[in-house]
Amino acid sequence: MRLSEGRDREIIVTNQDGGSGVGMIIAAIILVLGVIFAIWYFNNSDAGGAIPEDIDININTEDPGTGTTIAVN
Repeated sequence: MRLSEGRDREIIVTNQDGGSGVGMIIAAIILVLGVIFAIWYFNNSDAGGAIPEDIDININTEDPGTGTTIAVN
């Protein structure tokens, strides 16, 4: 007797591993590294408006010698 004559076989497919989630773990690691890189980039570049290390301010306190005064009431 052949299987196709009288009976059909029932095939049940199950996932017995439960899955390891390796793809999800790799995606999470890439996402975390991307966030860390973005924070580092914006803190250490002009794009993030970082404050430069050297700020040079010259203040001249000498009288310019114009001889003008501002009247205060």
